[in-house]
Amino acid sequence: MSQRAVTNIVAGNASIGINQQWRDVTSQRQGGVTYTNKTGRPIAVFVRTKTKLAEEPAALGIGGSVDGIQVAFNGSDYGGLKISLSVNFIVPAGANYVVNALLGHADNFVSSWVELR
Repeated sequence: MSQRAVTNIVAGNASIGINQQWRDVTSQRQGGVTYTNKTGRPIAVFVRTKTKLAEEPAALGIGGSVDGIQVAFNGSDYGGLKISLSVNFIVPAGANYVVNALLGHADNFVSSWVELR
């Protein structure tokens, strides 16, 4: 096997975070929409909701799913406090992923969406 072939195999199987950077993809993502990790490597996803008064219609829960299996959830009781929720999870190469608001009104709930890719 050539040195180039070995280098390509090692690079393609690098651990998550090696030669990857956090990228703000907020403008390219929307809650409730399923995306596919086409990078060829695992990625990490971090999503935060907009801050709202809990008395207002708001997402009081946020969850992340990979290939239809919920892998992350964060929820909060309300009481007149301002709340912002977040989830983070890893998505294997080739897997589908989605972030949904749960337990409340969810229109346009994403404040920021970043991915380590």
